[in-house]
Amino acid sequence: MDAKSASEMFTNRVCSHTFCTDCISRHIAAKLEETMAVKCPEPEMCGGLVPKEVLERWGDALFEAMILKSKRLKCPFKDCSAPMIDEGDEEAVECPSCWRMFCTQCKVGWHGEMECGEFEKLRKEAGGSVDRDDGMTMKLADKSKMEEMP
Repeated sequence: MDAKSASEMFTNRVCSHTFCTDCISRHIAAKLEETMAVKCPEPEMCGGLVPKEVLERWGDALFEAMILKSKRLKCPFKDCSAPMIDEGDEEAVECPSCWRMFCTQCKVGWHGEMECGEFEKLRKEAGGSVDRDDGMTMKLADKSKMEEMP
């Protein structure tokens, strides 16, 4: 918020935000200490302004944020919502916090062998009375299986 001359400032090429060259290094270091990834300005813009160790931590934090964002998963049960990492190809996982199983595809309590689309159709046919994360998920799936039996 101090008045600075144009020579004491630089502008990010991507978003046109303007930064004080004296303050930017301290700002980035403080954000990284808070385990926050700084998205603006870009690390390439600050090469000569920020110490090498801060640039390295900054790059690592941005990389981690990018990877984790694509692999984040949250327990769908309202009374839990524990965060976890999506390990990939598993259809059902057990929450390490509440120990309940849920479908990683449609983010509801585990609905057994029933396909996600089938379960969603049944849920709608039930008038939407089955919440996406309540204990009725398996009951609805089981009821559907029983009705299909000869």
